[in-house]
Amino acid sequence: MNLTNGSFLLPQMTEEASIQSLSQVWAKRYVEKLAAQDQHLEKVSEEGVRRDLARNLLETLRPTIAQSWIKTELLLAKEWCAMRLIFT
Repeated sequence: MNLTNGSFLLPQMTEEASIQSLSQVWAKRYVEKLAAQDQHLEKVSEEGVRRDLARNLLETLRPTIAQSWIKTELLLAKEWCAMRLIFT
């Protein structure tokens, strides 16, 4: 075996055969990924799963929204103080 393509150990083969086998591996993984996405979308389309997914997203977003408002209020307060100092 020889060391080619970074740290991957590949058996000795011609460059053309290596490219063809790597492209076959990539294509197979790509098709498997597409099939998994299709299965996931079918599950999400079910009513109960959609409801749970929406609830989970809302619960995840609430703290983020609260933090965003806090940062916005702090920024506005700093700007207000800076403007007040300039005009007084």
